Amino acid sequence: MRKYGQYIYGFDIETTTIQDKDGELKSLMYVGTFGKLSFVTGEIKKDKVIRTWEDFDKYLYTLNRAAAYRKETQLLYCHNNYEWSFIVSNSKFFQEKIRESKSETLMKNERKPLFIRAGNIELRDSLLLLDKSIAELGEELGLPKLDYDYQKERFATTRLEPRDYDYNWRDVEIQLAALWDLIQTDLYIQTLADIPLTATGRTRKYNRYDFRVNDEDSVNYWAYHCKQVFPR
Repeated sequence: MRKYGQYIYGFDIETTTIQDKDGELKSLMYVGTFGKLSFVTGEIKKDKVIRTWEDFDKYLYTLNRAAAYRKETQLLYCHNNYEWSFIVSNSKFFQEKIRESKSETLMKNERKPLFIRAGNIELRDSLLLLDKSIAELGEELGLPKLDYDYQKERFATTRLEPRDYDYNWRDVEIQLAALWDLIQTDLYIQTLADIPLTATGRTRKYNRYDFRVNDEDSVNYWAYHCKQVFPR
């Protein structure tokens, strides 16, 4: 069985979209934040603030080396499918692992990966698992998403204000708090290996282990019902 570390990492990046000389729209990262959640205590900590893709890759190489030393796989979550393609097309870490065939990908469909394992890092989409936006999760948790002016252009060299950092970190904080809430309320999650990839995976696990679904009377009832509805 795959061994996971005791922390769950999450991150979010903010971008500015500009039009290049050819008229194509391009998104440029100007800030990002990594946070970590202890699977043992539920403590959430801000771990690293980055401004460039070089910062991003440096952080991942460090995280990967530490996980490799412990012979563990490190869980890392982003919270929407857009981040996947954006990351892989800009991160040298992921490009290198893919080029060296040190990566593994499981796809939900042709555009949505369920996970990407690169080296000792396993990147997952928490949106597929939690099935709600950051704003919805924050409202439920009493940790509201912050207001922000997206019309203002910001770049990696821009001197950011505290509200820029706070906005970015709050999204990560909500993501990790929602994951901890799931871990606390889902009786079937005893280790990190038990965390399903999607919300659908959670339902399947409930049905598999819930005696109310799988007791003999229920099985016999549905077998009889299916024979009536779909006779041979």
